[in-house]
Amino acid sequence: MADRLGAEGIIATGKTFTNHFVAAVNKMAVDPSAKVSSLRLVILEELMLDNNVELCRNIVHDKDQCYLEKFLIKIRAA
Repeated sequence: MADRLGAEGIIATGKTFTNHFVAAVNKMAVDPSAKVSSLRLVILEELMLDNNVELCRNIVHDKDQCYLEKFLIKIRAA
């Protein structure tokens, strides 16, 4: 879905969908599969490149913030 809509499309669908989508993508962080993990990175990276960092931080639940912060550190180092 993310590859078809792109970051702009996901954000444009509305707050409810975007909140659920970003939360679900962030939940993928706990999946040990390399394929799932790399897909999560691609999706979040596209959202972050479009300057939606604060949006993602506000959506992701407190208990899952550590996964998002680890990702942000990775893309800042790149």
